[in-house]
Amino acid sequence: MVARLKWNGKQFGVWSHDKLFKGLRAAGFELHRIAQLYASIPNPGVRKKRKRRRFVAVPGEKGTFTRQGRTYTVYPHSSEPDESPRMRTGFGRRNIVWNASRTKMHARVGYTRDARYMIYHELGITYRRAGWQQRPTIVPALEENKERLSGIMERASTR
Repeated sequence: MVARLKWNGKQFGVWSHDKLFKGLRAAGFELHRIAQLYASIPNPGVRKKRKRRRFVAVPGEKGTFTRQGRTYTVYPHSSEPDESPRMRTGFGRRNIVWNASRTKMHARVGYTRDARYMIYHELGITYRRAGWQQRPTIVPALEENKERLSGIMERASTR
């Protein structure tokens, strides 16, 4: 009995590399989306008016003054330690980025250089009064969704 085997190793390598990259790209994109959701918890500000008054001239009317009180904003619902920083302006959430590289075979999720303070929150900051505090966003998003991300990676690679 004679058997013949044709080996298409190069094509199989290209095919499997492409499938793996599709799965990595899908999982990276989903981790990016989840991290942005974690950073989307709002911190609504409360406007307060100062107690002291000051008199300001009314424009266009000579010798007429009106009382004017300055206002300021207080954020009473700040994030707790080990919780993602709460959103005020959305700048930190907008600067969570992701990319995928086919040649290096990886997908990365992180922060841009403009949102350097989010990296400090992720790794931990020492406050004068409160001591060491950490408010991570990306690491909990990855740890709490490992099974989901692996399922997404598997489905995207077999699609």
